[in-house]
Amino acid sequence: FMAQACSIEHYKTKFFICQEVINIFLIIINLSISFYRVASAVNMNMKEKVIVIDPGHGGSDPGASGPSAPHEATLVLRCGTALKNRIVNECGGTVKMTRTTDTFVSLSSRKASSVSYDPYIFCSLHLNAFNTTAKGTETYYYWTSGNSSLLANKVQAQLIANFKTVSGFTPTNRGVKTANYTVIMGSSNVPAVLTEGLFVDNKTEWNIIKSESNDGFKKWVQGHLYGFYDRLV
Repeated sequence: FMAQACSIEHYKTKFFICQEVINIFLIIINLSISFYRVASAVNMNMKEKVIVIDPGHGGSDPGASGPSAPHEATLVLRCGTALKNRIVNECGGTVKMTRTTDTFVSLSSRKASSVSYDPYIFCSLHLNAFNTTAKGTETYYYWTSGNSSLLANKVQAQLIANFKTVSGFTPTNRGVKTANYTVIMGSSNVPAVLTEGLFVDNKTEWNIIKSESNDGFKKWVQGHLYGFYDRLV
């Protein structure tokens, strides 16, 4: 009887182990399918979509200063360029930029771009500054009608979610707010937002985005990309 009981337990154990292996295998398959679906959805949903990226400041207007170079104007241009490359190369979208070099562009010209290109999304990229200790991420919109509020909430959520994955960094969510910034007042028909990614004068936050090779910089770019995607689906 004891030998028979042991034999039964042995087969129960083997069955349990096999079932666990199968469960793990199914989880891996489901994750792979989910990843493929998301990637495919991004590619499909940004095709034939025009997005305007507005790197703030530039030229005679360097924007806010970091602890040292690079400062706001340089960093937001790098972010905008990297974001454009991902949208075009990975997602099949069309991107118009208000500037592609270190040049000054007037606020009225930036605002006009948000209308003349008739984009699905207009996003002005900025970095905050205050007293070297203030920190966090915030997103602004102007039009209460239309989809600017929806876009702002999607982008803000993805920026925070992506910054949370940066090792050793805890993002501060300063929320979504309204403001009458000229560049996002073009048309209520165009979802338009202005993001203040981090505080460039806060050394901790500047450190994670000061180089394009830093994970923080990559997640800054990716937060915008995923926020755009969430708005377009």
